[in-house]
Amino acid sequence: MKKRSQFLFLVASLFVLLPSCQPKENGGTSQPTGYRAPIKELSDEEYPDNPDISIRHALDGSFSHSEVLIERDSSNGLFSLYFLPGNQKSDTIVLNEVNLLEWMPTIPEHIKDDEYTAFVGIINQEWNRQQVKFPHEFELRENNLEADTTVRVDLARNCLNSYLWEIITYADNGTSKAPVYHGWFDFPHELYAKLFKERNGIPFEKYADHLEEWKTPESKELDLTQLREVLTEDSIAFGNHNDALYPLIGERKKKNKNIIRPKDATKIQDFLNDSTLFATFTPPGFYNTADPRKTKLGRLAKPIKLVRREVVSANVAKDTLVELEMLFADNKGERLTKFIVGFELEKVPVLTDSTLHQGYQMPMGIANHSFYETYETAMRNKATESSFYALLTDKQGNWLDSHDIGIDGPLFFIKETEKGRELHLMILSFERHAFVGHYSVLL
Repeated sequence: MKKRSQFLFLVASLFVLLPSCQPKENGGTSQPTGYRAPIKELSDEEYPDNPDISIRHALDGSFSHSEVLIERDSSNGLFSLYFLPGNQKSDTIVLNEVNLLEWMPTIPEHIKDDEYTAFVGIINQEWNRQQVKFPHEFELRENNLEADTTVRVDLARNCLNSYLWEIITYADNGTSKAPVYHGWFDFPHELYAKLFKERNGIPFEKYADHLEEWKTPESKELDLTQLREVLTEDSIAFGNHNDALYPLIGERKKKNKNIIRPKDATKIQDFLNDSTLFATFTPPGFYNTADPRKTKLGRLAKPIKLVRREVVSANVAKDTLVELEMLFADNKGERLTKFIVGFELEKVPVLTDSTLHQGYQMPMGIANHSFYETYETAMRNKATESSFYALLTDKQGNWLDSHDIGIDGPLFFIKETEKGRELHLMILSFERHAFVGHYSVLL
């Protein structure tokens, strides 16, 4: 197995504010300060369940980075991130003029007056992955092999506790962009707290106990009127496609190895029980089949009813949304679960069965960014203004933790059929290893 260079992953208490080694371009007279964090890299022996092993570039393991330096430009509030080289083949990777506030868990203005709704929103934003692609907005400084190879850089805030971030780079393998480098770093705690307060006007300490330690909020009734106003409501017929399996393409293909139970599923229904297990996601951010993630997917065993609503968001833009509410029961009819999602229909693409993995997918929560998006898209769809929501509740409307049940969010696509245009709702499992629901309605 290939070995990557190893570097000491220091504990958070060692993070300090240090002078930058990269002077700003103002005549060379200013030496700005920056935050530094060491980068951890994992070998195949340390990360045997890495789903990228099957798709990565041939040069994977060639490059290394020792630390990240984060500086802020006082004139515009934007950041530059410097990933410093750790060997002679590597270069300084630079992301310039990055708005890091868009990675901060955010309470949108329209729910700030409801403390519990705001709490649920903050929790779900931190507990869902946000990986942002920089396909063009990056540079490499030293013109070594890494500069000749790298075609994309991604910056991710992963779905564990606060501070755990990642950098992933890609190289062209002739047919696609393949992962070629992956590093993990602990975002400087002092800077994180400052940006959280700047973003929300609330001290990070108010939520730190839950966000740092993955402490689940108490289940209380959600006031959905904080999110939207209902204009119309109808119970509608729906198609249930859980007796078929989804295509093993995209993320489902590479992560199939980390489905512990059921093995070799032949249909989605095979997952809809409480014995389903996936590889868990372990700090600093890797899949681990030795520590199986339990689920309660039996709560989704029987879809009972689907309600479609036209609603107006309470956000600043007053977006018109489609809201779907699907009621599920377990096989005994004892646990009733509501899956409620509000979204802009115009964002849903027209696809086929073979391209459905490219659908409009979002995490559970309120005003989230997508799991994966370009920097340009992230800046166009700011969390402060987002109208999206996806929530689980019990029959009485009390919030349920989707991660505990074993789902990550919805994926939508529109399909052209002989009957007309169909809207398809796919439910993504924990860590998007599988689809654990597939339903359709005529538009």
